[in-house]
Amino acid sequence: MASMPRSILARLTPRHLAATLLMLISIGLAAGSIAALQGNLAYLQGKTLLSHLQLQQDELEPAVGSTHYMRAHMRLQRAAELVPNHAQYHTIQAQLSLYGFAHGYADGVELRIAKEQLLHSLSLRPSWPYTWLELAKVSYSLDGINDSVWQYLKQAQQYGPFIKEVNITSVEFYLLYYAELNAEQRQALRTQLQRALVQRDGAWLLWERAQLRMRKTLLCHEVAKLQQQHQVMNNLCKRAQANFASVADNPA
Repeated sequence: MASMPRSILARLTPRHLAATLLMLISIGLAAGSIAALQGNLAYLQGKTLLSHLQLQQDELEPAVGSTHYMRAHMRLQRAAELVPNHAQYHTIQAQLSLYGFAHGYADGVELRIAKEQLLHSLSLRPSWPYTWLELAKVSYSLDGINDSVWQYLKQAQQYGPFIKEVNITSVEFYLLYYAELNAEQRQALRTQLQRALVQRDGAWLLWERAQLRMRKTLLCHEVAKLQQQHQVMNNLCKRAQANFASVADNPA
């Protein structure tokens, strides 16, 4: 009986061997396709849960929000396990962790894992601006403003020069640390500001961020320096001008 496998192999012709090899390759490809489909389904489920959290956070009970967060975390983790070389799956895991950190669902340990996930994502897809932007935000949440955060923002701007979220978030950082900007960064502020203002709803989104950061006066101060006039932003600044004296957000 022990010799039977050898006798069977001896009777296989090259054509049989080729057919067997093709069958094994097909099985492997089919298994890979199934894993990819399962990974994509888990990703879509996790992404939907994250979007639900972002849209309805103020309406959700803390326990409900925590449950949704954990479900999203498990689905996105599963997606990355099934398809470990899919850069987006690692990026969205980090986005979820950043959201969780901001809302009390995640701690600093999870956020440091998110940073590693983003770095891994960039090793797979180094030119994706959204990942560089998330890396800047995660690093800032962990360690505050530093050279690395500015460098990550610069990379996001390089790879996504006309992406709205890159433009607006860049302006937000520049306004927040205006007094510390060097000449290159002040020029970058004006470039990103001009690009953000021509985006759909760009003026309103900039105004919301400036209001949140107590930088409305400074935003209007910089808008006034631009050669091109932006009607929506100019109107917002004019309406708020009467109240500027009572708002502690004067230009540095």
